[in-house]
Amino acid sequence: MRRFPSPTTHRHLALSPLAVAACSLCLSLGVQAQNTPDDASTLPSVGVTAAAKRQAKASIAGLGDGPAWQQPVQAQTFSEEMLKDAQVTRLADLTKLDASVSDGYNTIGYIDTLTVRGFVLDNAYNYRREGLPISAETRIGLENKAAVEVFKGTSGIQAGVSSPGGLVNFLVKRPEGRVRSATFSVDNTGDAMSAVDLGDRFGERRQWGVRVNAAIERLNSHVDDSEGHRRLAAVAVDHVFAPGQVLEAEIEHSFASQPSIPGFSMLGTNLPSASSIDPSINLNNQPWTQPSQFRGTTATIRLKNDWGQSWRSTVTYGAQYLKSKTAPPSLQAVTPRVFTTGIVRTAVLTSTTSARMTRAAQRAPSWRNWKAALKPVA
Repeated sequence: MRRFPSPTTHRHLALSPLAVAACSLCLSLGVQAQNTPDDASTLPSVGVTAAAKRQAKASIAGLGDGPAWQQPVQAQTFSEEMLKDAQVTRLADLTKLDASVSDGYNTIGYIDTLTVRGFVLDNAYNYRREGLPISAETRIGLENKAAVEVFKGTSGIQAGVSSPGGLVNFLVKRPEGRVRSATFSVDNTGDAMSAVDLGDRFGERRQWGVRVNAAIERLNSHVDDSEGHRRLAAVAVDHVFAPGQVLEAEIEHSFASQPSIPGFSMLGTNLPSASSIDPSINLNNQPWTQPSQFRGTTATIRLKNDWGQSWRSTVTYGAQYLKSKTAPPSLQAVTPRVFTTGIVRTAVLTSTTSARMTRAAQRAPSWRNWKAALKPVA
């Protein structure tokens, strides 16, 4: 009788020496074919070069115009082009451009706060405009800004008393010849903004220059009933008395109004699940809710002289006046037991009138050939 293997029996196949040699020969030929270059299948190399939109240096560092690798600080300058490409429209949007910059407290309808390298920047000491100290306790528009500088690390030498995170400096647009630009943007939340940028030079020697920026925005967000509005108007002029002697002046006025939106808090001792909360719910949508309003006017005047022999001087004076009416809401629990069920009580701290005045002056003589001064004398 012929026996068949049971279904559970494993059969082992044995290869003859001739079969083993044939398989080895095929594998070696395949490897050799892959390692042999084939001109028909080799693609030509393609090199792509592009100019960097950011500069690894910043004037706020106070170390001249030298390259970054020669300066013992870390700073970045984000140009107007880069801000537009990243759709940066407010201070909080700088988190898109640098991994070391993150949110501090950027609730909808309130002032922006940044964190650099884990340290929260102080809105009263860590912000500059044209190198002069300003208060960031307001909504700062970027439509008339030529660049934003971020200085990272301790800034005691540059700013004195300040947060160890760094500094943020705003550079305004100056007359640079003929400029005709209009911008309109809209997003999926219903936020719409339009802005114009006009500039030109005139006079017999083109010694007069003017730059005008204006913007208006309908503020909205993913949260229900969070509509607001914002506007900005800025003018910058200059006059060239002689080659190397320029007088510059500029003024900016802005206004923003929008309800502040609180975030969800703990449900008793439990962290609420993100899937159980509708992000469009506005806990501050009450009949008595008032928007937070920020109004500000900032101006600077500057005299620049080039004395020759690589010497130059700059004298700058600036003033800022802010007026705000804030109503930031906060959530309070009626009792821990009731709060666990999701019922909350809203408490609002309203500041009817808050005014801030900042004045600063700066005189900065400099020597352009500063690198030669650092070379040792033989």
